[in-house]
Amino acid sequence: MRGVSDEELLASALSDPDAFAELYRRWFPRLVDYAEHHGLQRHDAEDIAQTTLLRVWEHRGRPRPATVAFTAYVKRIACNLIVDRGRHCQMRSRVHQYLYDSRPETPRDVDVLSRLVRDEAAAAWRASIAQLPGRQRLALEHLAVSDAETLNTAAEELGWNLSTFKAHVHRGRRSMAHLAHKQRH
Repeated sequence: MRGVSDEELLASALSDPDAFAELYRRWFPRLVDYAEHHGLQRHDAEDIAQTTLLRVWEHRGRPRPATVAFTAYVKRIACNLIVDRGRHCQMRSRVHQYLYDSRPETPRDVDVLSRLVRDEAAAAWRASIAQLPGRQRLALEHLAVSDAETLNTAAEELGWNLSTFKAHVHRGRRSMAHLAHKQRH
């Protein structure tokens, strides 16, 4: 199918799976390189590429503005997935640290007062999480323990749509900040 544009292949993919297979062959290596260029490891980059092409497949029948080139469309999907993964990893790391105090043990030469302050802070964060409404607490705890690569996957694991999941995470983070502020003052 040489000489056929990506747009034509996508249009043909509705009735011809071989057209999408060609699109996949063309774009998978490019998307892996794109994701690696944005700092992901090879296996993560391959996951991003596959998820991107899966989204293209799922949305192949949806109309796209004629002014949006296929290249821009595909790279925007990949970019959004990369950003989601980065946000998820950051949030998961922070929440896991506060919920489960997963930091390595302090060396013996660190004074007892520092250890007490650290343990007290972790206990305060766990107590704050416990005060959150159920769905906010569930969303934040799920982020901390889930192996999901993206927010969308984490939402699906809970059986929620993405916007609901994001809203509960956002509200939970805001509530945690408010509770922390109240505890300090």
